[in-house]
Amino acid sequence: MLSLWSDSYRHLRQNSAYAAGYVGCAAVVAAVYRGANAGIAAIVDKDAPPPWLPAFRLGSLLWLAVGAALCAAVFFSLIGRRVDRPLWKCSGWQDGVRRFFLAWFILNLCQIMVIDVMIKLNEAGMESSLPSLLMLDLVLRVFFLPVGACIMYWGRLDWAHLPGVLEPIYAQFLLVIPVLFIGFGQWILSYLGAEKIPTDTGLDILWIGLYDAVLDYISCFAFVMMWRVCMIHRDRSMEGGGNPFDF
Repeated sequence: MLSLWSDSYRHLRQNSAYAAGYVGCAAVVAAVYRGANAGIAAIVDKDAPPPWLPAFRLGSLLWLAVGAALCAAVFFSLIGRRVDRPLWKCSGWQDGVRRFFLAWFILNLCQIMVIDVMIKLNEAGMESSLPSLLMLDLVLRVFFLPVGACIMYWGRLDWAHLPGVLEPIYAQFLLVIPVLFIGFGQWILSYLGAEKIPTDTGLDILWIGLYDAVLDYISCFAFVMMWRVCMIHRDRSMEGGGNPFDF
């Protein structure tokens, strides 16, 4: 288990440029989203919102989902290719977008929509529905990177063979537990950040962006760790199985 941590960290350091690219691009996407929403909030009358506001809100959420999916498809495919070279094939970032954008878009959109529904229910005073959605948000966050990494390692989003695509998660579950705990920690940190970071100053977008950058870098580490689990699963499958407690 310790070797998985150290090995993942070593691979992350070797791909620090790609990890920095992922963090930087994700920061731009989030900054545009937050800046646009802050600007609209400053000019819109809350008591008499314009009819185009829902369309803007939907467009901003789609921007967030598309941007996050592009960041993951581009940089995770580049990282994955280097970590598992020469066995895992990807011809470049364009190929990564073509093959993996949809999978990351669906995963990001599910997370974004659940959070948006929670915000709307809280604003409407319907707190009784929040606990179940909060648990759903937790499950999505915890399994976000394991599912995405498994789809990428398989080579494409393949609905017909989804149990086989996700096999590394349940076949190597003991190795996946640390990745799940990382996701759980990110989930907690995201809510702590929302409560602790001040939003009544002009620097709030900067502070939140720096906080997000830390979480995004942790995501890169979790992705590399899950990628290594997929590689271990492949090797054990080729060897004809093995003791799941032998790591």
